[in-house]
Amino acid sequence: MRPARGAVPVLLLSAVLTACGSEAPGSPSGESAGATPTSPSASETPTESPTQSPSESPSTSTSTATSASPSSAPQEGPLSLVDAVVVTEDGSDPLSGALSAAATGDRTLLLDVVTAVDPASDPTAGDLVIPGRGGGGIRLDLPPEAVGELAQPLVNVTGTFEVTGDAASGYQLTALTTESDPALRPQGMDDAARCAALDQAAVQAAADHLRDDPAARPELRQRWGSSPAVWWAVQVGAHTPGDLAQAVQTACAPYRG
Repeated sequence: MRPARGAVPVLLLSAVLTACGSEAPGSPSGESAGATPTSPSASETPTESPTQSPSESPSTSTSTATSASPSSAPQEGPLSLVDAVVVTEDGSDPLSGALSAAATGDRTLLLDVVTAVDPASDPTAGDLVIPGRGGGGIRLDLPPEAVGELAQPLVNVTGTFEVTGDAASGYQLTALTTESDPALRPQGMDDAARCAALDQAAVQAAADHLRDDPAARPELRQRWGSSPAVWWAVQVGAHTPGDLAQAVQTACAPYRG
């Protein structure tokens, strides 16, 4: 059968189009049919990095480990006791408390303490037995250079110490220094001045006040602590009223002719 009039054979039309260089529908502009498509550059290719939570961040972990380091923890300073002390049978006195706290808490202890020792003590050897009022007491083993002898039976223990032991077996004091700092004592008359102008009625009133109100001890220490031997006598009178006069005589013996 012949093609209808006016119709152009399909094969002839394709040949004409090819010869004229016309583009086939749907092919990219300016590219030959056989060209290899170019890949987009790395800068043009969107990339996604995995999301990391803060808890997984290495810098956060490192920071946390550093802040938890023991070396960065604040260091506690030494305990201190600058006072005159009468040791008690039940261990409620300041010296018993300070020694126990230092030994059990692994803390150094600064002492500038006036107290009375038993006649069996040997201060020159650093062997002190401090009797308690009503019984008991404390035994100390410390360097003899840390012990200053006052009017018997009073001694002055000074220095900063590492403390081991306990109340039952005694305390061992290893001196880091045997120096004292007078600025740590309450300001006022020292023992020499206080004994020279002693007001017996005032001493008696202070002893009575302490006996009636033990909580007033810090206030009374501020008034009397600059003369530690007399302050010790006040405390003796608070514990044993009949011993006040003898305690005052002992405290002031070095300053009276």
